[in-house]
Amino acid sequence: MVRVQAKTDRRSSLASPDQQAAPRQRWILYETTIVLLITFVPLLLAPFLPSIAGLLELIALSFPIIYLFAEKLARHRPWRELGIKRHGFIADLAANWRLFLAVVIVLQLIPVTLYYLLLPDALSHTSGRVPQFSNLGILIPLILVLTLREELVFRGLFQERFSWFIGQLPAIVGVSVLFALSHLSSGAPVIVGVDVGFVFLDSVVYGLIFSRSRNVFCGLGCACGGRYHRPRVAAHRLTGYRVMLISGSDENLVRALTLNASQLFGKLTFLST
Repeated sequence: MVRVQAKTDRRSSLASPDQQAAPRQRWILYETTIVLLITFVPLLLAPFLPSIAGLLELIALSFPIIYLFAEKLARHRPWRELGIKRHGFIADLAANWRLFLAVVIVLQLIPVTLYYLLLPDALSHTSGRVPQFSNLGILIPLILVLTLREELVFRGLFQERFSWFIGQLPAIVGVSVLFALSHLSSGAPVIVGVDVGFVFLDSVVYGLIFSRSRNVFCGLGCACGGRYHRPRVAAHRLTGYRVMLISGSDENLVRALTLNASQLFGKLTFLST
């Protein structure tokens, strides 16, 4: 009896009081699944529909955020249920400092070492295509906005909602698989596999931090810290500048934003008409 109670206590420790009291109506699961499909299906279709690929990626980028805040307002959900907390960031980060160091340092140094020892061509390739960016005023806000978007969508929305029905650990693993697949890019299978594998591990740690802190800003701090150490980079063009986005950002989702600002504004104008 004591052993069963101990297991129950450990499981409940992964859930906050807000989550334990969260509504578990089946239609919320269906609704969240539909949002998930609208987010990822356009990414699967984009390579086969190049003429509207930018529009599809823009839908995938914006729809879950629009849904998240519209649903919050319509159902009067508290901000903390989305992982947005006004206070306690330092305390939450301090309580998860081991996980923070793991994702910011350990999980960033391991792929560097693997590239250096086993995949030198990959390391030279990634370092060779790192451009010189000319405006930190664009780079830093862009990283912050995209990282916050990732934390809100993958942790505040998908992980939070699915955990109501399948539990925290399965939700963390499942969402991390989707998070990793959203970072797929062209390249040698071994290099892509290593890259996606470490993105998955990063996401698992982000998910654990969120499950313990219920604070997306902790994940934001960890993700931004990791971006400044990870050697995997993707170069994009934005408003005439060549800027550097550290890998871990959603390369497929943000292509509509980063390829060319004028194209983006044209798509936005099309959508508004």
